[in-house]
Amino acid sequence: MYQHLCQTFIYQGGNYDEYIDLVNNILKDTNVEYLDFNICKEKYIPNASELFKDVDHLNYEGAQIFSKVFLDYINGVVSKEELFYASFKEKRENLYRQYLELFVKISKNKMES
Repeated sequence: MYQHLCQTFIYQGGNYDEYIDLVNNILKDTNVEYLDFNICKEKYIPNASELFKDVDHLNYEGAQIFSKVFLDYINGVVSKEELFYASFKEKRENLYRQYLELFVKISKNKMES
């Protein structure tokens, strides 16, 4: 799994949810909707390093997945609430839970063999 976020911002101790709030506050009096695909649910865009050609850019396969998900949102196939976590904190907690479940599963398999 791969956590693709504004890596520099996160590693420098930034609070990503504060960043999202700041962007939304800047845009609140405009007709611009902010969609942060960094907090997209894994069901729609997996956190997989093989979808990126480098730290910041999707490769062809990643771009195909993103394009389909984006069009599904634009066409009303999926709602904003379905597509995104409410916050980075929620996404991070979900990813930690997934990692823990995977660790437990691998540990059990090793103990059984």
